[in-house]
Amino acid sequence: MSVWTGIGATTTGRNLSPQEYRYLVGVILRDLPVALGEILRYRMGKRGTGRVDLGEVPVPASTLARRAEEYVGQELSSHVLNHSYRAYYFGTGPCRKRRGRR
Repeated sequence: MSVWTGIGATTTGRNLSPQEYRYLVGVILRDLPVALGEILRYRMGKRGTGRVDLGEVPVPASTLARRAEEYVGQELSSHVLNHSYRAYYFGTGPCRKRRGRR
């Protein structure tokens, strides 16, 4: 269950509750070293190759994924459907490469 569900910002006039504040500070402190490392690497010109083999990007093969693909194939225009595929590959490929899953 999310820390945001039914508490804090919606019930306190959009002010953070102490619990929400601690949660957000924790997230920032946890992610800050990685973010600073990425910024430093970028500034030093170490941006990587930017190449991703799309054949290695996993495509969900569950029944739910197949049914969702059939549904959107009927409901969306080909332009929007193709955009959705590009967005998936654009987001998934680099994330897998950064995590070392080639």
